[in-house]
Amino acid sequence: ELRKELEGRKRLSALGEMAGGLAHQLRNAMGAISGYGTLTKKALPQSDVAESHINALLEETRQADQLIRRFLSFARPLECTPQIMAIDPLIREIAESFRVRADFAAIDLCATLNCARQVAIDPLLFKQALGNLIENAALAYPGRQGSVTVTTIPRGNEIAIEVIDSGCGIPQEKLEQVFTPFYSSRPDGTGLGLPLAARIVEMHHGGLALTSQIGRGTTATILLPTAAALNAPTPSLESATIS
Repeated sequence: ELRKELEGRKRLSALGEMAGGLAHQLRNAMGAISGYGTLTKKALPQSDVAESHINALLEETRQADQLIRRFLSFARPLECTPQIMAIDPLIREIAESFRVRADFAAIDLCATLNCARQVAIDPLLFKQALGNLIENAALAYPGRQGSVTVTTIPRGNEIAIEVIDSGCGIPQEKLEQVFTPFYSSRPDGTGLGLPLAARIVEMHHGGLALTSQIGRGTTATILLPTAAALNAPTPSLESATIS
């Protein structure tokens, strides 16, 4: 049975490598299609009826490239290079990057930051994880019009980071499925944002949980240990006493 399990894992590993290589090739093809589409659009006369078709082609290409990029992010091994830093300035920077995005202009993004503690974190990976949660919260509103709140709260040796929306909510029976790769409740969703976010948080010795109510919204909570907690010495066996 162990041999069969090992062989199965080897086959899955080979399949993953093949899928990764295929995804890279597809992304190159998407880049070429997008490039030729842009050149074709520039060559068209103004107000040409075909311009809308070219725009639709470019949008489909963009979405396909986004899906491939997220798949590659999820499939490849992630390298975590943590740095000791304050969490609030990093979250403020991430929130500001969303405020200037044209596709989220109707989202009122509020950052309520109340934590002066430091964490050991890879800023690039964490930006991707928190960005996925903020994007999901914004997409919970029809027409992308609503409010999203990001808060930081110190909790003992941990820091809680909450992303709160008042959107459509997630049915209770589907909450356990949202961390399954490629599962999405939205027709245009990739189903990779939450699994990738959870994976990144776990690499930082933390946890990610969702609570939700239909019609009232969803709260995504990241729990991260403080830098002091990670660096705390572990009691040795010699110093332990038995009562």
